[in-house]
Amino acid sequence: MIRKHILALGVALVLCIGQAFAQTSAVVDPELVRLRHEWATNFFEPASHMKLAKYFREKGNLLQAFYILETARRGRFEPKVFDDAFLLHFGGFAPLDNSPAEEAKYLDLLKASPNDVKLLNHLADIYISREEYSRGEPFLRSAYEKEPKNYRTLLALEELYSRMGKPEAGTKLVKDFEARYSDSVGGYFYRLSKLQVESDEAKKLLVDAIAKYPDEGYFWFYKGLIAMRTKNLDEAEVSFVKATVLDKNSLRYQAAAASFFRVERKDLKRALGYYLNLYFLDPHAHFDGFAEAKVSSVNADIAKAAVEKAIAEGKGPESLFDDANPAVVGMALSKTLDGTRTEDLLKLMRHDDVTVRWIAMQMLTGFEGRKLDATVKELLKDPDLRVRGLAAYMAVKLWKNESFPEMKKLLNEKAQVLRFDAVSALLMLGGPEGNRIVIEHKAKEPSEYLKKMIESSLSKKDPS
Repeated sequence: MIRKHILALGVALVLCIGQAFAQTSAVVDPELVRLRHEWATNFFEPASHMKLAKYFREKGNLLQAFYILETARRGRFEPKVFDDAFLLHFGGFAPLDNSPAEEAKYLDLLKASPNDVKLLNHLADIYISREEYSRGEPFLRSAYEKEPKNYRTLLALEELYSRMGKPEAGTKLVKDFEARYSDSVGGYFYRLSKLQVESDEAKKLLVDAIAKYPDEGYFWFYKGLIAMRTKNLDEAEVSFVKATVLDKNSLRYQAAAASFFRVERKDLKRALGYYLNLYFLDPHAHFDGFAEAKVSSVNADIAKAAVEKAIAEGKGPESLFDDANPAVVGMALSKTLDGTRTEDLLKLMRHDDVTVRWIAMQMLTGFEGRKLDATVKELLKDPDLRVRGLAAYMAVKLWKNESFPEMKKLLNEKAQVLRFDAVSALLMLGGPEGNRIVIEHKAKEPSEYLKKMIESSLSKKDPS
């Protein structure tokens, strides 16, 4: 069923911690209202999802941003479409264009500025991304020769030569580098990489490295490794945290801090913060597991503990409906029965978490049944397009064929989420006549994306 495409993550996927929690406010930011509307209007466009997620990230709620992104990633867009949009909106740069036209453009730029290291690296990236390693090598090699102390470029060259089947070329460059720049940051990096982490020689060399380069994140990361292996957890904590502060863009350091707080300190909230940092650096990051999976599982434990604590204190799950953590709200909903107030569920249908909205709608429909008729009629006219879309499911479930005139109206709406939800409701709940309406609509549906989803859903219904 189509709706399942956007609900695959489940209740426990969205999370909030520390500064990532957004406080509930009675006054809704007009910018948020606008972005919600844009999300619903351009539901099939990745930019609307990215903009909404970016709003929450900039407001400090990394977890709500995370969930919006993962819903789009797992249930809405093809991997390349999502990745390109993520890089554009969160990576601060457009996806790499490795087309012949872009190649020609940068070759012309390089003619005018032959010593520009950025241009050299960019051309190397173009060729390497196309797996044209032998064409990329001269540009990367030239970039390194112009900045011979840049050991990170040397690391890239070493990897490139390995891919080209010429590891000895990389090994020779590294030996030359160590001989010429043994006391540089890169020199210490290579010297340490050859030693056992907890050896006395490594410890002594590290003291010297930090004394000379106290702002180099790698050395603090290395110090954290030594401290953790020798069970000096206080020193390990200070070292890992300092490494992430000195180099906020290091996947490795963020992952190390996350794993340290989860495994050694059993501090799930602090661990979650670093897993979120890791995710926003690279949604595909994988160290002690995929970053998005760690965010989900760690926060599930956090939310579970919060709900159990509230129940143990006699507050009841409904006391958590205004919690800033959507996972807590979702779990609290799952613990409530038919005593949940209608007004609470109607309010939660406007929540910024898609799963909370969906669960609230389903619970409300199941609890109240046809007593909701007047409410559903109003919801089908609601200015919040997200709520109107949810009302489609309520109408078809409760009214059956009587809902079809309203569904046909929604199928002609400009807002993409309304057409999506009307199609989904008819296919899920509308029976044969609902399917017939969708088939008839498909011929005039302007979105190729929704057409394909209709075809896919119908083919699953009819294996023949």
